Amino acid sequence: MTATLALEADPVALGVERALCERSQLYWLSTYGRILSRDPQSPGVQAFLPWQHIQDLLRLFQQYRKLVILKARQVGFSHLVAYRGLHRALFQQGSVTSLVSQGQEESGDLLEKARLLHGVQPAHLSTPVGKNNESEFELPARQSKILALPST
Repeated sequence: MTATLALEADPVALGVERALCERSQLYWLSTYGRILSRDPQSPGVQAFLPWQHIQDLLRLFQQYRKLVILKARQVGFSHLVAYRGLHRALFQQGSVTSLVSQGQEESGDLLEKARLLHGVQPAHLSTPVGKNNESEFELPARQSKILALPST
């Protein structure tokens, strides 16, 4: 029996697991985070590895309301931002998160990362989807949504 099946058979453990995920974004990402790899050597959905700089960014997000971050490409920041939006939508009733990027296509790419991660969540962390288009991803049971907005 896999750990997920054992967890789903025990409602108390399920509640504890959900509480852990709600309380700690790092725990949730480390346990349930996934990315879509475009690497030809190992394509498909893979575990999201919260590297040390991702963990540092999570702490900064929790500590400060506003941050300016200068970054290189391909360091996991876009995934982290999209996943934080999904975490809010899943665990904070009535949340509205805006994912803002250079243009509509780029902001839509951020939203797609959140959409992918929601699609691979176990049943005890998932919730039905309402509006689901290029600029909005809604979780009506949580009264939450994530918006993709262009900065221009």
